[in-house]
Amino acid sequence: LGSWPDVRAEFLLADTFFPVCSPRLASKLPAQPADLAHYTLLRSDDEFWKPWFEAVGLDWPEPTRGPTFNDSALMLQAAVDGQGIALARSSLLGNDVRNGLLVRLFDIDVPGPRKFYLVYPPRLAASPKLALFRAWLLAEIARDAATESADARRARASPRRVSRKAKR
Repeated sequence: LGSWPDVRAEFLLADTFFPVCSPRLASKLPAQPADLAHYTLLRSDDEFWKPWFEAVGLDWPEPTRGPTFNDSALMLQAAVDGQGIALARSSLLGNDVRNGLLVRLFDIDVPGPRKFYLVYPPRLAASPKLALFRAWLLAEIARDAATESADARRARASPRRVSRKAKR
C-alpha cells in the first residue's frame, strides 16, 4: 500500500482495533477477553472480530449473532447507547473514550488492514496551499497521537484491564 503511479503518497497513520462499550456496563465489564462470550458483540460489515480474538489467544470464529452495522459510526453509537460491545477502529473513535462516552475494555490493540496517506500529484509538491494543509494535518495527527499516548498510560494503570499489545 502507498505506492501509486504518478502521485506522491505520504504515510499518515495506521488503524488499530480494540473493544469498547458504554460506561453504563462498568459494573459488569468483562474481566478478561474470554468473558466476551457472555456479551452481545456489535459487528460491522467490513471490520472483523476474529483477528482480535486470535491476538488474545482465543480460537473463536467470527461472531454470527448480534447486530451487524454497515456503518462503523452507527456501530459505535450503538455501543455508546449500551447495546453491546463494539470493536472500535482508532481512526473513528475520536474523543469518545476521553470524554467518557465509551470505555476501552483491554489494552490490546490489533493492527487494522487500512493505512492512511496524503496523496497528491507531484506538480503540487511546492504548493503553499498543500504545505499549509499538510502541516495542519500532521499537527492534528501528532496531537491525537500524544493524547492517545497519555490515555494509554492512564489505561495501563487501570486494574480492570488486561494489558498486552498484539503485533502482526
